[in-house]
Amino acid sequence: MLESHTVAESLLVAGVKPRAEYEFGGVRMTSTNHYRPAESRMESDYVFEDADGLVEHSRAAHHVHTSGEVVRLLHGAGFRDVTLRRADGIGPYGLGSPRLIALATA
Repeated sequence: MLESHTVAESLLVAGVKPRAEYEFGGVRMTSTNHYRPAESRMESDYVFEDADGLVEHSRAAHHVHTSGEVVRLLHGAGFRDVTLRRADGIGPYGLGSPRLIALATA
């Protein structure tokens, strides 16, 4: 099983937010995102801040593949019978689905 939020049909259809803020468990996370189309690469800078003012920084890079590329990569790795599902794991994956779940058998 492979799960991804960064498949092109999920990520790019909704548009990439250049900045987003989330709060959970008393920690505020701010992300600044930049998509590099020539590289199919999403770069994100994160800032985490807790209630006491402790601040931590982190960076991430995500390579964005199409769902077809994911299937070809899985087949190339020796998997067969690849099924693409949406976020609930039940319905078929489609354009605009927020998350891809790929089920494959070896």
